[in-house]
Amino acid sequence: MIKMLILSLTGQCNFACKYCYAHEHPAEIMDVATAIAAVELAAADGQAFVLQFSGGEPLLNFPVMQEVICYVCEQGLPAIMQLQTNASLMTQERAAVLKAGQVGIGISLDGRPDINDRQRLLPDGQGTCRQILNGAGLLATQGIATGITAVVTNENVTKLSGIVEMAYYLGNVRRIGFDLLRAQGRGGEMAAPSSEDVWQGMKEAFQTAEQLAKQTRKSMLFSQIERVDTLAKSQMQGFAHCHAMNGEAVFVDAQVCPLVWSQLRQAGVCR
Repeated sequence: MIKMLILSLTGQCNFACKYCYAHEHPAEIMDVATAIAAVELAAADGQAFVLQFSGGEPLLNFPVMQEVICYVCEQGLPAIMQLQTNASLMTQERAAVLKAGQVGIGISLDGRPDINDRQRLLPDGQGTCRQILNGAGLLATQGIATGITAVVTNENVTKLSGIVEMAYYLGNVRRIGFDLLRAQGRGGEMAAPSSEDVWQGMKEAFQTAEQLAKQTRKSMLFSQIERVDTLAKSQMQGFAHCHAMNGEAVFVDAQVCPLVWSQLRQAGVCR
């Protein structure tokens, strides 16, 4: 049974983040046939599953993403669709498609502009915060709630409260998730923040959220707290890392070949 399907629509990205773990992923663009075949594989048993559009920057292959969204909706498949994006390529038209498909959206942002732009860069070395905020603003005008995902490094670990402030500033952010630096790709060239700094940074972020919640009467959800609650209650449903560890997650990129589909069919995973 597949509970989580990750479609890497392309390995290409219009950013060149200092810590990118995926910059060596295949640059090919996934075609519609491959994407639909993967979705049919995940939906074969009729059970609900998470369908995550990933990359690279998945909006670089928006035509295929749109085809998949339409297919899921037209076929009534039990897919919970999600998109992780830097939002810089967002348009009103794309936002409307995502809204109609009820696609959950997570925006990658690492802090206030001066902090974000130290590590989330364009290929020419310029910062990216302006482009990210433009895209986030387009989503807000469509009334689309989003989440923020921030990568925690030595550059921003002491300024995590700034991410909370940015979330409240944007107005349509409902959830924040913090991902620790991965020692993969470019991330392997960077020093990870110490556990003490992470603890202090997270503590300050939570305190800032509590203060702003009192002022605005709007609470912010944190993915880390939700995960702890889930594990404490021994409820694994919907917990992505557990899907992967239990062999219930599938990652598909543009290089998947006919042999892979054949092996999956022989294993009884794909009909």
